[in-house]
Amino acid sequence: MAEIISAQLNATADPFVTAGEKRTARELQKLPADWIVICNKMLDTGNGYSNELDFIVIADNSIFLLDDKSWRGKIIADDQIWVQEVNGVSERNPLKKAEFGAKKLAGHLRRMIPRLKKEEGLFVHGGVVLSSSQQLPRTPDGSEVKGAVFLLMNVCQQLIDLDQKDNHPMIKQVRKQIKQCLYDLSARPETPTHINNIYTIEDSTCVRPGVRLLRATLLDWNEPRNLMVYDLSVDPLSSRDELRLFYLREFKALKDLHATGYVPEVKDPFAWSDDFFVLPIVPPGGKSLSAYSPPTSSKKLINEVSMAAEAFRGLAKIHQHHIIHRAINPGTIFIEQMSPPFRLMFSHFFAARVTTAPSIYVSLDALEIEDPYIAPELREGYGLAQAQSDVFSLALILLKRWSGQQLKVLRSNIVERVVLPDLQARWPALPTESIARLTELFGTIFHAPSIALRPLPSAVAEELEEIAHALEQ
Repeated sequence: MAEIISAQLNATADPFVTAGEKRTARELQKLPADWIVICNKMLDTGNGYSNELDFIVIADNSIFLLDDKSWRGKIIADDQIWVQEVNGVSERNPLKKAEFGAKKLAGHLRRMIPRLKKEEGLFVHGGVVLSSSQQLPRTPDGSEVKGAVFLLMNVCQQLIDLDQKDNHPMIKQVRKQIKQCLYDLSARPETPTHINNIYTIEDSTCVRPGVRLLRATLLDWNEPRNLMVYDLSVDPLSSRDELRLFYLREFKALKDLHATGYVPEVKDPFAWSDDFFVLPIVPPGGKSLSAYSPPTSSKKLINEVSMAAEAFRGLAKIHQHHIIHRAINPGTIFIEQMSPPFRLMFSHFFAARVTTAPSIYVSLDALEIEDPYIAPELREGYGLAQAQSDVFSLALILLKRWSGQQLKVLRSNIVERVVLPDLQARWPALPTESIARLTELFGTIFHAPSIALRPLPSAVAEELEEIAHALEQ
């Protein structure tokens, strides 16, 4: 049996956040006896913030960094978003987080262990363990997702096979040094199973420095809640009172937005000890846009153009309340009714810019978020976001869906200019004039010479509504 080392400082406490992590730890213990598994660590990413590491497996020729996901049922995934079909909840592709952590971990080990400095190639590999699922994720076309994704039933054998194919025998020679080097990392913050005997915690995700999203259930009513937990002790530049005031402003802004019908309901915030401020949010109804297949018929496209007009109207309403989302992707738009009258909501305001409150852009920049939907100006800094930045992100989502192209084809990276595909070739049965107007609209958004020359969401909504009306005729 492999040696399991928990990073938990309190030996009497439960070292694992979820039941899925417990199952994964028990399974990884079945690995070869000379292998070492280190759990629940934090790695300094070099920018003043840390990356969470669920499991680090030190094998003979490799090191595996594994992120545990206790998702159930069928998972629909592409290179950017993973969606749980049962509830429509989506997250960014966790493989990207694991791969990012693997690169940082390899750099840390090279700095700390001289004999590894000359080790060429990848010797730390990122992967994801699905501890509660019986099937691998599938792409929208039904093929298996590429990458190091493991089911609990065969994770040990697959890790052994992968390690035998690798060629870094130095790992085995310095395994004790690696063990000590990683054991000395900081322990991951504890997450309780309950909060104030009101909420049962089911899952925990770090969304930006000092902010965690806990998926929870309200005990007495068995209702789901998303708990935004703000750590008031992590910012050396602000006092607890200053941070609490900032988050109260954010709460008020989101509460005011609820009247628009385009954001989820927020409940009254509360203090959790002296260090944490908690904002409960009622999860939006329906499923995220990423859970809906792209349109495959003219009728479906026309319907979705009308839905898009409604989405831009909602975005305009949000901007009227002096809030810029800054993190719109297919997983942040929830559709409760995909036909007129459309009902949709924007969620995940963790990166939102509230113009009446102090900025969080420094924290966002430090995250080094690899968000393929962000406007190019956000690459320079989240503080440069304007209303048109949200327009760019929402339009890119729609262009991907309506063109049938992969995002990497439309935009190889966030520096490159967005490619406008031939929409007429994709929709030959639809009128040339209307498709030309749609292409021109995308051009004004993606190829505008400056941010100010991009159209505002209200103007985009009006144009899309006219195009949809013309197509219906």
